[in-house]
Amino acid sequence: MRETFLAYIRECGVWNCVSGIRILANEIIGVMKWSVLVDNRTNDPVWATEHGLSILLETERHRILLDTGASDLLVRNAEKMRIDLSTIDYVFISHGHSDHAGGLKHFMTINDHAKVIVSPHAMSGAFFSKRLSLHSITAEWPMIPRERLSVVNRSGEIAEGVYVIANIPHTRPMPKGNKNLFVLNHEGESTLDDFRHELALYTDGFLFTGCAHSGLENILAACPYPVQTVVGGFHLLDEYESEDELTALARRLRAQYPNTQFFTSHCTGDHVYEVMKKQMGEYLQAFCCGYQQSISTSPHPRQRSRHEDDSDTRQLTDKSEFTNERSISISRCRKHRTGDNPSRVSRQARGAGRL
Repeated sequence: MRETFLAYIRECGVWNCVSGIRILANEIIGVMKWSVLVDNRTNDPVWATEHGLSILLETERHRILLDTGASDLLVRNAEKMRIDLSTIDYVFISHGHSDHAGGLKHFMTINDHAKVIVSPHAMSGAFFSKRLSLHSITAEWPMIPRERLSVVNRSGEIAEGVYVIANIPHTRPMPKGNKNLFVLNHEGESTLDDFRHELALYTDGFLFTGCAHSGLENILAACPYPVQTVVGGFHLLDEYESEDELTALARRLRAQYPNTQFFTSHCTGDHVYEVMKKQMGEYLQAFCCGYQQSISTSPHPRQRSRHEDDSDTRQLTDKSEFTNERSISISRCRKHRTGDNPSRVSRQARGAGRL
């Protein structure tokens, strides 16, 4: 099953994966690029892996580090990718778990100016997991100068064209794997984590979900702008949701977001990916350490009206706003020749991890 999850990755060039998304010329404002610095999986032994996630997002206006992994691995892999972390403008921490915020202290030794965007509940919480065995997943937070800390309590624009989604309503199904994740309350007692510390980030049609503990459908529903690309973990572990539940979820995503491209890895299980891939086809793809992709960006987003139908907005074919229907095609990427050995892939790959 792990080989199935990585089948797409084995066929992709680590350095030359470019999206084939086509948008009408008069709707394109630029190109953004995202590069995976930390993930559980790799298709090339040159990249070290760990249970964690960190992605560099480069837009026309900003360089944003999306999560920091669990250790200094983002620094080591960035050096190999010739990425200068000192030039990053913002660090976005999706939630308070150590596999997403643990690398921040290492990043801070390299970068002396980037603002850190985080929920106050992420920094104040003590988190742990009971999966397999009781263990702490609380991040070790470095000292962050006040002028560099942007604490987010509610959704809004935190930089030009960059939006943070907070307080995500849980009206749709949540990942069942959350049942093992707890937080200490003010009395020192453990309570089931309600993920009030989780944030999502949106810019120019790109939505970063972190681990999507709040549920992928809930995050998409909370985003008030049209989404072309979703990147992040789904927190769907292999031993929890049934195949019927996963199939139904995949079908709902295709029906409600027919023009949205989904990319996942990290906390998405190998079998989960296989089941959902059967329903979503080319609209669900896998990423791994070293993966890079460039995508065309959409115009400045038009916020949905409260009275606007959700499905109409999501399809990005609002005839009142656009006179021509947009078309999307995903190009097939070529195999990266230094990392295409199937047995090597199998040895290097790691599953959805311990959380």
